Amino acid sequence: MEKTWASGALELLKHADEHINKGQAFDQRIAFISIDSSVETAIRTFIFMPFSLSKVKFSFKEKEKIGNSFPKMVNLLSEKASNKISGIELSDIEFYHRLRNQLYHDGTGLSVDKNHLEAYRTLGELLLKNLFQIEFNYSTTDKPLSSLIIFWEEIDKLIKQLFYSNNIDFGNTFKWEEALQKNIITKHQISLFNELKRIRNEQVHSLSDEINLTRISYGIEIASELRNTLERGMKDNILKYFKEHPTEVFAIRAIAHIFSISKSFTSQIIETLEQEGKLISGIEEKTGIKLFQVC
Repeated sequence: MEKTWASGALELLKHADEHINKGQAFDQRIAFISIDSSVETAIRTFIFMPFSLSKVKFSFKEKEKIGNSFPKMVNLLSEKASNKISGIELSDIEFYHRLRNQLYHDGTGLSVDKNHLEAYRTLGELLLKNLFQIEFNYSTTDKPLSSLIIFWEEIDKLIKQLFYSNNIDFGNTFKWEEALQKNIITKHQISLFNELKRIRNEQVHSLSDEINLTRISYGIEIASELRNTLERGMKDNILKYFKEHPTEVFAIRAIAHIFSISKSFTSQIIETLEQEGKLISGIEEKTGIKLFQVC
């Protein structure tokens, strides 16, 4: 799929990286515009992909209606494929698209904030990963806003997967009360989640002179604590899944797909379960892929 359907969006993202690395003001503007084009191409490509690949049904009328409207494309994706973009706030994409329009239409005098550039680059990567299952090795070292975005995407998925596995509708007004009743989450975790969401949204949507690195750092601390506590719940769910399929073997990528979490996070959990003696592993001769099975 990467070579056929996502190649256009990938090329634009790689083109942006080339300009990001040059570091000049002109290159930063070109990079930002390329990222926006990559995001738009990814969304449009996904909407017009065959159902057999996307697993999301878009009617001919819906496709015709969006025309060349970026907001309509984003809204349609949100309506029909919300499960594919868990952890990605489409309001972020709309915010950065407006910044892109200012850069494109208001001349060469405008500069791109480094944090905005890195954040939009991260959102573009997450979109490609979620829509086309493309994995990246983009470093977020010294990129605090990007780190916060990635933390949020992972935690949002973890929470939603936890709710789903316990038959709780995340869209339900009383979801937190139901989760507390079922004892799958604590009041402290809910408080951390809501505070993290506030910090993330205020910083991602901040103008250049309003970005607060201290607040971002605090948000990352909250995310790290919340992730560690949620990891224990996810570990229990993954082990339960293995026990429900005692004769089957699974690759890390398969478990990551089943639970809608990142490969790196899945790898950490499975390696922990193996170290605890709850899973065993072996290498498949044909592919060289490491496979896991419950003991």
